[in-house]
Parts: sequence; structure tokens; C-alpha cells
Amino acid sequence: MLFQAEEAKHARREEIERSIFDLFQTFSSQEFQEVKNGAFRALLAGVQNEEYAHFLASRLYAVDQLPFPATVIPILRVLDESKANLNDAQIEQADRADRLMLDNVLNFFALLAQRKSSSMVIKHCDFAYDWWRPTLWLVALQQQEHFKKSEAISVYCRTRKIAETLVVLDEIYGHTPLTTPLEIRRYVDTHPKILMFRSKPEMRCLSRHQLPVNDLSKTGTDLFSIK
Repeated sequence: MLFQAEEAKHARREEIERSIFDLFQTFSSQEFQEVKNGAFRALLAGVQNEEYAHFLASRLYAVDQLPFPATVIPILRVLDESKANLNDAQIEQADRADRLMLDNVLNFFALLAQRKSSSMVIKHCDFAYDWWRPTLWLVALQQQEHFKKSEAISVYCRTRKIAETLVVLDEIYGHTPLTTPLEIRRYVDTHPKILMFRSKPEMRCLSRHQLPVNDLSKTGTDLFSIK
């Protein structure tokens, strides 16, 4: 009986590890690169314009959503050359596609966080979390603040907060915990990447700063030897 229990436990662990490898293959694919690029464009726009970051956070809920802020339109034109010649209405529509890609990335990291029991396997793969972390914490902070100000959200929404995912991933990757809004704000506002994207317009263009396409050959062969 004890042997069967251990076998079942071992099989479950291998199943989780294989699911992590499947996530890694998805994350590293050229198709998902386009999703990451679109999502990161939306996040960089939030870094440049916190009214837009607040808008992004509000759109994660079904109620009390904020209107699209026109102040971000010049920034969106800079971040994405394909939007440079679009009118304001067309830019708002094009931005919706990037925001949907951000939803996909948020769901991806939420799925990854659910596999915390195999944290060593997660750390063995390069999910570029350090790259995403400061921008995601900015939106997480805005989401928390938006939640507190809304009477309707707590009644009608059960959406998982981004911060819940980030707390788990921070623990997996060994980051110092961010436990208060002040700590989150200080971390975001002093992060070198955030400072760079806020201070140097020429560094904002995503076409020059794509997220890396991960090399499966560096990790896949040894993945299942980790116990």
C-alpha cells in the first residue's frame, strides 16, 4: 500500500514536471513570441502613462472598468510602428489586441504559479520572469488600488489578483517579498528597467527590445532528471 502511494506521488510529480515543460515549449515558441510582444507593449505603455496602467488594471474586472485614456495615444504610436499612421479610434482598436495578449500572458504566469510544488523545475527553465516582474507589479499595484476604491468589484467579481500570482513566483525565484503598497511602489519606481523606459524615448520601441525567444536545447534534455 505504501509502495503504491509512493508510485502515485512520483507519477503525479512527473506529470507536473511535464506540464511545466509543455508551458516552456509554448513560452519559447515563435507563435507565443508575438503574444509576449503585444503584452509587453501594453505594459510599457503603462510604465510611460500610469493612467493607462490604471486602465489596464480596471479592465481585469467585469465591472467598474475605466474608459480608454486618450493621453496614452502618442505613447502607443511610439511603441509600435504599425500604429504610427493610425487615427485615434484605430489606435484604440489596435491596442485592444495587445491587451488581449496581456491577458494571455497573465493567465500563463498564473498557470505556472500553480505548479509551485515543482519549483526547482520552474527555476531550471528560463521564463524571463525577471524581465516581466517590475511591469507586472506595477499593474498589480494599480489593480489593488482599483479594487479598494470600488464597491461593486467585491460584490460581482472573483477575479484572481495579479499579486497572488506574483507572490508565488517571487517565492519560487527567490525574490525579496513585496508586502506593502509602499514597497511595491519603491521597487517599481527604482527598478533600472523602469527608469530606462521612462527616461529614454529611443529605448521604448519594442521592435528594438523584443523578449528573447528561449532556446529549448539548453533546458529540455535535462528537465526530467530533476527530482
